[in-house]
Amino acid sequence: MFDGGGISRSARHRVTSARPGSDEVAFVPVEQLDGRVGGPVRRVVEAALRARRDGCPRYLEDGWEPAVLNTMRRHGIAPWVHSGSAWRWYDAPVPDELPIRQSWVWVFAPDGRVVMYVDDTGQAGLPGGTLEPFEQRDAAAASRREVREETQIELRGLRYLGYLRDAPPDGPACARVRMAAAIARVGRAATDPATGTVHRRLLVPPRLAAELCGWGPSATGQVDAALHAARSLGVAECAPGAPVEEIPVDGDAAPGRRPGR
Repeated sequence: MFDGGGISRSARHRVTSARPGSDEVAFVPVEQLDGRVGGPVRRVVEAALRARRDGCPRYLEDGWEPAVLNTMRRHGIAPWVHSGSAWRWYDAPVPDELPIRQSWVWVFAPDGRVVMYVDDTGQAGLPGGTLEPFEQRDAAAASRREVREETQIELRGLRYLGYLRDAPPDGPACARVRMAAAIARVGRAATDPATGTVHRRLLVPPRLAAELCGWGPSATGQVDAALHAARSLGVAECAPGAPVEEIPVDGDAAPGRRPGR
């Protein structure tokens, strides 16, 4: 839908008189749309009016803004193209000859949502990061350290899921490990020593998290593996349409906790 500007009275007359007695063409004030159009069309019109007011485009699917775009807008997540869309997923141990560069963790709340961080540039991702030299190939140790530094969350039941093979054209191939764990404790938000910033911490439905990360086809296998691991950890299945919520700065009464935890 585009804003085509104004239209003269004579032009309106020519258009509406082209089909005498037909209701196919009509010019209607917005406030008189009720009863003339169904829900999806009304939602499109209202979105178009908001876009004109805000001076920016809107994207809808079947009359609704996709959850990923709604979440990005509400929580200040910037759009970006992730090279992970070209990585291939392997649910197997990392081959000995392949260096492990990073390890990221699907951290599950008791209600089945997962933790994502948002940095001060609006970039969102799963907590985790680069292995330090002293950690050698210990992805589990790197995962615990990185999750604690980025999100101040302690893990329980950490387990290996698989890896993504990254083969950049300008460098050697490496593995980017994925792991899964449940939340053991949520601490007060603090400065990440690697970036010097305090990250926002969100709880997000798992498949929506994969969309926000922009991993494309490579996300399907790891999401399925993460959900399987969550079941084995006794984590509840995420409710359909579960909301995206920010974990409080102080870490107390974090959304998604079960009573008594």
